[in-house]
Amino acid sequence: MPAALIGKVGGSGLTVGPWIDEAVEVLSDAWRFGLPKALGVLGSGWMIQ
Repeated sequence: MPAALIGKVGGSGLTVGPWIDEAVEVLSDAWRFGLPKALGVLGSGWMIQ
């Protein structure tokens, strides 16, 4: 499958051209807790392994 370089991760942030410029910590929280938040189960004993 062809791939293309679309951004760069390094240090404390992710940058993809002029579209995305976000702190890695914010992206990590979104990845880890986004679905549980959306489902309303965050803090209900649901755990990330």
